[in-house]
Amino acid sequence: MTEVRPGPPAGWFPDPTVPGQSRWWDGNGWTAHVVPPVQPTPAPDPPMQVAGSATPPESVQRAYNFYDEKKDTARGRNTFATNALVLGIVSLVSLPVVPWRWLPFLIGVAAIVWGILGIRRSSSSRIGKRRAVWGLVLGAIAVPIAFVVWGSTLGSSPSTTSAEGFDQAAVETQIIEGATGQGIALSDVECPSAPSMVAGEDFQCLAKTSDGADTSVTVRVQDDAGSITWIVFDRAGTQQQIITGAAAQGISLASVDCPAAPSMNAGDQFQCVATATDGSTAAVNVTWQDDIGSLTWQIG
Repeated sequence: MTEVRPGPPAGWFPDPTVPGQSRWWDGNGWTAHVVPPVQPTPAPDPPMQVAGSATPPESVQRAYNFYDEKKDTARGRNTFATNALVLGIVSLVSLPVVPWRWLPFLIGVAAIVWGILGIRRSSSSRIGKRRAVWGLVLGAIAVPIAFVVWGSTLGSSPSTTSAEGFDQAAVETQIIEGATGQGIALSDVECPSAPSMVAGEDFQCLAKTSDGADTSVTVRVQDDAGSITWIVFDRAGTQQQIITGAAAQGISLASVDCPAAPSMNAGDQFQCVATATDGSTAAVNVTWQDDIGSLTWQIG
């Protein structure tokens, strides 16, 4: 008798006809049910390697970094500190010679800003701290002086005497033209016909601005040849300075009325009348600090 061996139990087995494929064995034979071979998942491509530097183009660097600190330090420089010192010196030197008194004020403010930046830069580079400090100090000195001097204008003329004596018309014309060049429009100036022309003495001329307001011009004789300097009292500018300065201190003024022709020698004082927004009035004591028109004021 022939012995019949039982086949394997039903299940999935490797397909003898297709490598990698599985086929169902029902216990007696192969069926048509198959499972296709599993395709291996491809490995992700490695990131593309690009030779070169990650530093942005020079044009981009310039757009976002106008100041190269590393390069500045490598050269032993502190540009902020140097600029602060230069601006501080210029702000002080320009005070008596620049007709536009707001210019030294702005230069002084710039010196203070650059000085602060220079000090911050020196904390990391250890370079230029002294220059930055000096620039800041000089700017801090120039700013209040320029602000105070803003209320007056300085002018000068060569000799004003001739064989016939004091040239009144020439002085009056020089003052009008000089004041116009410095931003103060005068419609008329009237000086005394025979003032004392002793070196060091002063005399006053009366003037009218283009809007009809009265003001004065203090004239100082510089030498026995008749050279003079003159200061136009910027009455409207001084009144506005007091109003603006009081507002910064929390005092609201509606108007300020100063005399048209105060004495303008160093140490001289005069009074203006301030009217507050509520109608009350107070005296403003003004003191000339020097002979170029610097002044200080105090309410009450």
